[in-house]
Amino acid sequence: MSKRTEGTYKIKKGKTGLSAEFSTLEFKKTKTSIKNFMNLKIKSKDGTGNTLTYDTDTKKYEWNAEVYNVADTGSIESIILAGLLIYARTRI
Repeated sequence: MSKRTEGTYKIKKGKTGLSAEFSTLEFKKTKTSIKNFMNLKIKSKDGTGNTLTYDTDTKKYEWNAEVYNVADTGSIESIILAGLLIYARTRI
């Protein structure tokens, strides 16, 4: 069983900003899936996109062959925000 979340975000740093649509898809362990994880897809206005993968067991995001710790894992909103900030740091 999977769960989907969708939304838009806008992050500003000084005069520079970044906004895009995002969606998540959460996957739970099953007989065919060996772990719990969530994909965070970020779609830019120009139609391009990126996907970050969050491992719910290790509490880490993986993106572009890099691993990022997530400090606040208390809610799905905090986990999504952490992923958006990871993405934004490379774009702003």
